[in-house]
Amino acid sequence: MGARETKVAQARVVRFRELARKDPFTYESQFGLALYALCRDMMDRPGPVTPTFIDLCEEGIALHRRLLHTDPASAPQLAFLLGWLGIAQLSLGSSDKGRPLLDESLDLMRQLDRRDPAEYGYHLCRALSLAGHALAESGDLPGALRAAEDSMARWRQFTRETPGAHEMDLALALHMLCLVLQSADRQWETLPFAEESVRLVRRLHAEGAVTDTSASRLAGGLDFVVAALVAHDRWSQAVPAALEAVTWHRRARKLAERPTTLNYATSLGTCGKVLAQVGRKAEAKGYVMEAYSECMRRALDTNSPADLPSAAADIGQLLREHGKKRSAILLERAVAGRLNPRPRGLRRLRKG
Repeated sequence: MGARETKVAQARVVRFRELARKDPFTYESQFGLALYALCRDMMDRPGPVTPTFIDLCEEGIALHRRLLHTDPASAPQLAFLLGWLGIAQLSLGSSDKGRPLLDESLDLMRQLDRRDPAEYGYHLCRALSLAGHALAESGDLPGALRAAEDSMARWRQFTRETPGAHEMDLALALHMLCLVLQSADRQWETLPFAEESVRLVRRLHAEGAVTDTSASRLAGGLDFVVAALVAHDRWSQAVPAALEAVTWHRRARKLAERPTTLNYATSLGTCGKVLAQVGRKAEAKGYVMEAYSECMRRALDTNSPADLPSAAADIGQLLREHGKKRSAILLERAVAGRLNPRPRGLRRLRKG
C-alpha cells in the first residue's frame, strides 16, 4: 500500500469499529477484515515496531478469537495476526511474550494446512520463513533452524509437484536457511544451499522466467556462496563469485530493486576483502571506497537501521586497513547520527 491506500485502510478501521460497536452481529466480520488489512500494511512497511501496531494486532487477535465461534473462516487472519504480533514482540526483546504467540500462530497454520493443504500450504511456508528470521534475530537458533528447514522442505516438495511454479520461493527458503546457519556461526554448512539457490535463479533467468527482484535474489545467493567459501578458506575460489555478486547488485540497483538495503554496501566490502586476501590490493581499495560511499548513502535512508552498526564496522575496518582512517571516522559519525539523531538548537522549533 502507498500512503493514500494506508489512509483509506485506517479510515475503514475507524468506520467499521464504530459500526461493530452498534451492531456487532452485522459488522464484526468486516471490522476484523479491516483490522487485518491495516496490520498487514503496517507489517510490510520498514521501520521500528510502533505502539499503534501492537495495539491494533492485540485488538484484531481478540476480535478474531471471538469470531472463530461464529465464523471459522476468520482462522487464517487470526493465525497471521498472532504471528505478526509475535514477531513484533521478539523484535522488541520480549521473548516471553513473542514466543507463545509465534508458536500459537504456527500451530494454527499447521491445522489449516492439514485441513486444506492446497489452500494453506503456501501460507504456512511463508509463515515458517518469517518465524525463522524472527527466532534467529531473538537468539533462538534451534527454533529458527527447525522453522527454516521445515519451510525449505515444504517448498522443495511444492517444486516437485508443480515444476516451474515455486523455484523462486525455494530459493528464498534456501536463503533463509543460510541466514539462520550464519547466525549460528555455521557458515561452512551453507555452501550447498547457497549454490543450489544460485543454480535455481540462474535457470530462471536463462528461461526468461524472471521476477521484479530476481537480480537481487541472485546477488544475495552469490553473497552466501562467497561467505561459505571464505569460511572454508577458499579465497581464490571466492573471487569470481564476489565480483559477480557486485555485478548483480549493480544491476538490481539500476532496476530499482530494494534500493535502500545495505546488501550492496556489504557485498562491495566483502569483494574488497576477498581481493585483498589474494593480493589484488589496488582493486580491493577501489571496492572498499565504493562500499564506503554506498554505506554513507544508506546511513541516511536504509530501511534496516538495526543492521547499520555491524555493516559500518566491517567497512570501517577495511577502510583503516587501506589507510583511510578519516573515512572510517566519517562513516562512524554518519551511522551515529542516524541511530541517535539530536535536535539542533532552535531548528527544532521551526515548522514546515
